[in-house]
Amino acid sequence: MQQACEQEPCVEPDTERCIEFTVPMAARGKSRARTGKGFAYTPKEQVHWEQQFALYASMYQPKHVIEGPVAIAATFAMPRPKRLLRKKDPEGCVPMSTKPDLDNMAKSVLDALKTWWRDDAQVASMLLKKVFCEKSGTPRIHICLIYEVTCE
Repeated sequence: MQQACEQEPCVEPDTERCIEFTVPMAARGKSRARTGKGFAYTPKEQVHWEQQFALYASMYQPKHVIEGPVAIAATFAMPRPKRLLRKKDPEGCVPMSTKPDLDNMAKSVLDALKTWWRDDAQVASMLLKKVFCEKSGTPRIHICLIYEVTCE
């Protein structure tokens, strides 16, 4: 299962409609909104994570707000737990079946990229994967975003 970590390449990497990048940080599942003093708010840690991710991703941001449908492929490589660092454990990435939930990780990324498009509803397709990174690997999030998606 060492192929589990290989990145999903952009379908059209040589076009202006594909943006592919890697952010060197561990993913975070989207926190629930908290309530206090009569209003709802996003926890500070979640806001800080989204700001950090957005800062890394900003150098790949398109010049104009994306219009139309968007497809996203994301691979979340999380820190490997000590229980998977034994000699007998594989060197490469290992599929992850523990928290955080994959859908919440995707929500965090989409919220961090919210300035890239008009509305989250524009995301028409998502291919998501979460793995523990290689034994000597670094946690990271690999994103491939294709806009002006067609049904071909």
